[in-house]
Amino acid sequence: MIRLVRKEDVVWECSENQFRRVVKQAFSQRRKMLRNSLKPLLADHGVLEDSFFDKRPEQLSLDDYKALVKRLEPWLI
Repeated sequence: MIRLVRKEDVVWECSENQFRRVVKQAFSQRRKMLRNSLKPLLADHGVLEDSFFDKRPEQLSLDDYKALVKRLEPWLI
């Protein structure tokens, strides 16, 4: 059995709901790059052309995801 305990001292610089959506979408397709995984969430604004999106979801840290969500919030559908 696994028990998950939420950390209460995490500082969210972005919307927690948007964070969940982005992380869930990033991991929804196995072994895909972020560019391919996040396409359904973003309107086509060319934001995915950055080399940052060549990474795979498991390569990012919590802070990377927070920065990513904060950067993408204006374009999230």
